[in-house]
Amino acid sequence: MRLILLLAWLVLSAPSRSQSWFIKSDLTDSLKLYQSGKWVAADEQETKSAWLLLSANRYRGDYLFIRNNEPFHVFAEGKLLASEKKQVQWPVDSLAALFNKNIIRINVYCSQGIQSGLRAYVATLLPVPAEVNLNYRLVEFYRDFLLLALLIACMLLLVMLKVNKLLVLSYLDIRALLSIRESEDRPMYNRVTNTTNILLLLLVGFIFSVLQIHPGEETNFSKLWYMSFIVTITTSAVLAAKGVVIFIFSSIFRIQSLKGLQYVGFLRFLLVCGLVILAIQAGRAFIFPSLSLNLVMNRWLIWIVGLTWLVLIGGKLRFQTRFSPIHLFSYLCATEIGPLLLTATTIWKV
Repeated sequence: MRLILLLAWLVLSAPSRSQSWFIKSDLTDSLKLYQSGKWVAADEQETKSAWLLLSANRYRGDYLFIRNNEPFHVFAEGKLLASEKKQVQWPVDSLAALFNKNIIRINVYCSQGIQSGLRAYVATLLPVPAEVNLNYRLVEFYRDFLLLALLIACMLLLVMLKVNKLLVLSYLDIRALLSIRESEDRPMYNRVTNTTNILLLLLVGFIFSVLQIHPGEETNFSKLWYMSFIVTITTSAVLAAKGVVIFIFSSIFRIQSLKGLQYVGFLRFLLVCGLVILAIQAGRAFIFPSLSLNLVMNRWLIWIVGLTWLVLIGGKLRFQTRFSPIHLFSYLCATEIGPLLLTATTIWKV
């Protein structure tokens, strides 16, 4: 548990500032292989794994960066720190505190092989920007993308209002959403696959695709939208799959009448959370540009949102059914707890 908390703090603290980075030491040439009882340079032969010995005392107050063109995994002292990432960064002091060692053994594994694109270096934050417009174009690309995304989200809401105004107003009824005694007879729950509910699914998928994107080193405006499109399709498919799971298990547990309350209620909950976080993200991008733009989509957020909904839907189902605690827990394990664990540990790995 201590390791999970510290790792989560590392991920949250690493991008907490947005200043000019100064590369203090390039460690790319220090990547090694351990063969036949000795260390050899990693670039001397093809390999899928490379080691880096990081001196924590030497780089106090600095940050370790590892980048590659292909997704890679990072292990430190046998512990998995990152999986399927193209870029990672951690405070060196936090790594030293986590493992309580001066020399930290870090292993980088890439299934497609270590190539010339792999780069490791130590950088420090400068109190004053070294160059006036260091990442200005990347920030502008992201701001343009975010502004257009906000307009598209508003347009989708307007289309939904045109299709069924009462349902959309019901989606945004926070008081009813948070009520344990909410009835399953509300119109939006009677037919899960109506047009407005399908548009709600797409809107939620789009909002969370926007929240998962932040400006990268080589990202342009068109690539941001391509990434958003792919993530929207993936997120919508995952949400639709959850609906299928709820439909199946509600039939097995003989509570078919509550499937709309649970599934559409879940989409409503995500919509409200997504709109709030999107507003915060826009405020950071346009009003407080000195703050980091990578705000969300870490494991902490998934756990907070997921557990809040679990408590809420558990109370609603407890009020609407005569399930025993064990019976209700079994149903929630199949439809809520299982998907939450799968999402938090597979899609958004720390």
